[in-house]
Parts: sequence; C-alpha cells; structure tokens
Amino acid sequence: MTTTYFKTKEQYFQFRTNFAAASKNVKSKSTVEACDEWLEHEGKISYDTGASRIFGWLRAEHFIFLNIVRGLPIHHGFTPVTSKNKLTNGGKIWPGLDDGVRALKRAVHSAKDIKQIPQNTHSQGGSNFRKFIEPLTGENDFLNILYMNILCAIEPLLEEHVEYDTTFGAGVKIARKMVAEDLKPKNYQEFIQIVEEIDNTTTKKAA
Repeated sequence: MTTTYFKTKEQYFQFRTNFAAASKNVKSKSTVEACDEWLEHEGKISYDTGASRIFGWLRAEHFIFLNIVRGLPIHHGFTPVTSKNKLTNGGKIWPGLDDGVRALKRAVHSAKDIKQIPQNTHSQGGSNFRKFIEPLTGENDFLNILYMNILCAIEPLLEEHVEYDTTFGAGVKIARKMVAEDLKPKNYQEFIQIVEEIDNTTTKKAA
C-alpha cells in the first residue's frame, strides 16, 4: 500500500473502499444496446438493427489511476494484442492502455481547468473530471478536491507513456517481428524485451 498521493491513510482506505464498491455496482458492467447501422449492400440506414457496446462505470483510465496511487506501473494488469490478423491490419498493440491514458489525460486537463475557475462557477466546467470521479466519490464529496490534486500531480507519469501504432513508426517493426516470429508477449515487460531487441539490432546495423 502507498499513501504518497493521499494526505492520510484514512483517505486512501476510503478511496479503496469506494473503488471496490464501484467495481461491484451494476453500472460497472458493460452493456450492448441497439443502434442504427449502414447497410452497404443496400445503400441505406437500418434503424435499431446494429449493436453498440456501452462501457461501464469503471474503465481503463480508472485502473491506470489505481495502479499509480498503489505505486504500480501504469501498464500493470494490461495485456498487448497478439493476434496476427490485428497486427497486420493496422490494429494498435496496446489499445486499452492507450485509450485509458488518453482518457486520464483528458480528466487531468479538466481538473486543471476547474482549479482555474472561480469556486461559484465550478458547475459550469470540468465535465471530463466529473465523469472520471463519479464512480470513485461515493458519498464522500470531500474526496473531490483530493482527486483533483492527485490528477494534476500524476500528469508527468502519463506524459511518459509511449503508444505503439502498427501503421507507422517503431510499431511497424514491432508488429512485423511479432507476426514473423509468432511472439506473444503476456505483459509489458515481455513486450519491452521485443522493443529492446529491435533497438539493439538497429544500433548494430548503424554501427
């Protein structure tokens, strides 16, 4: 346990209690709802025949936040895409992690915006921040300012995150190597070993 980002152990324990409660809440479960879809072969819209996934309360950004306040790497618990089909067709290697980091960055920027707004107008801004803390607050509104300060404090960690896209940059070489050698890293550490092997090979060729 770490209380680095919390002023007291009680605040940290309250956060963990709220997080556990949110994970058990029915709102945390993803659902599938009917939606309109475009029928290419008929050239028209079909109403309510498609399916749209509605994500639950707790999303990737919440688990990244949990990792950070626990003193764990942000990628803890995430796994990379290893499907050859997805890797050869432009899929991201870490879609959940990348999306979560971007969402958390939006919450950070939203929190920073709120801190610059006069107290009596807070209700007019910070929608991303409010959306993020909704499942974590419970009945403990006193945690709101604390979450705001923590989000602002973790921004440098989020800026260190590197996205690996299979359509450009280093991600292309990584995807090709994973496909060619049938590599299936189970976690970030094993994935980084692949990245380092490619870097070492590139360095030797350059020399």
